[in-house]
Amino acid sequence: MFTSNPFYILTESIAPIFMQVFVILMIALIVVGTVMDMIHKKNVKYFFENAKKSKKKCNKSINNR
Repeated sequence: MFTSNPFYILTESIAPIFMQVFVILMIALIVVGTVMDMIHKKNVKYFFENAKKSKKKCNKSINNR
């Protein structure tokens, strides 16, 4: 199982740079799709408003040194 690479045959027909570009493109599209979904569902607005509310409820401020 660990001694053979099932993707070796693929490297004979497609250059490795194209496979790397494909993986990077898929990761970028996942990030873009996730951000678009968050904007569409208004999740970002909810989290920022919730953070502002919790900041207003805070009694003490912490000084950073």
